Amino acid sequence: NPSQRPGDTLPVDSVSYDDATDFCQRLSWLTGRIVRLPTEKEFRAALGEVDGTEATLAAQVWSIENSNDTTHPVATSKPNAHGFHDLLGNVSEWLQAPDAAGTAKEIGGNYQTIREMLVAVPVGEIIKRDKSRLRGFRVLAETAAPPSVP
Repeated sequence: NPSQRPGDTLPVDSVSYDDATDFCQRLSWLTGRIVRLPTEKEFRAALGEVDGTEATLAAQVWSIENSNDTTHPVATSKPNAHGFHDLLGNVSEWLQAPDAAGTAKEIGGNYQTIREMLVAVPVGEIIKRDKSRLRGFRVLAETAAPPSVP
């Protein structure tokens, strides 16, 4: 675990896009399923409509207002309406990008983002080799079998 703050329940951080996709490929081989980073469309579908009320946001996101300037264990905030945790705040997440591209998007803001900015679902374009303690990733596992191991 390359994270600056490693822990069994903490989000992985400080990984480049290639680190994240390499992990997905290895997990595909181990599970027999295609595992990859989500697309922006898939991420937004899991996120759904963002309830921007102060009480809901305070319960669902780790932001500059409540994070004490650090990541928090995953799934310790309330889930969104679709049952997902930490889609906004805590750490931003890499999104799937074309192989030939030198950049990829990150989405969701992080624990240093102002809560009201999270409602807009921040998206940024980042150089794929960049690593940040504010960025991690989540995986999407498909039901189809992955390609055979080379």
